[in-house]
Amino acid sequence: CTNGCKLPKCGDGIVQNGEECDDGNNSNTDSCTNTCKNAKCGDGFMQAGEECDDGNAVNNDGCTNGCKLPTCGDGIVQNGEECDDGNNSNTDSCTNTCK
Repeated sequence: CTNGCKLPKCGDGIVQNGEECDDGNNSNTDSCTNTCKNAKCGDGFMQAGEECDDGNAVNNDGCTNGCKLPTCGDGIVQNGEECDDGNNSNTDSCTNTCK
C-alpha cells in the first residue's frame, strides 16, 4: 500500500519494484513509457531525436534499427536500392544513388 493507501501500479508516479521509471502520466512520447520502462529507440514509440520507431529489429522495413528513416548512403540496402556502401562516393563500386 502506498502512502495514499492505494495498491502500487505502473502509472501512479511512484517507482516500484520492477519499474524502471514511473512518471505518472499516459504519454509514451516522453522519457518513461506507459509500461514504466525507460524510453529508447526500438520501443515502438517515437521520442525526441527519433525519425521513426517501429519497435522491431528489422533494418530494411522503412525504419532502421537506429530509429532513422532509410536513405541512400546509410549503409543498409533498402527496397529500390541495388547497393548501399554507406558513403556518397561516385567513384567506387556503388554510386551515390545506390545503383
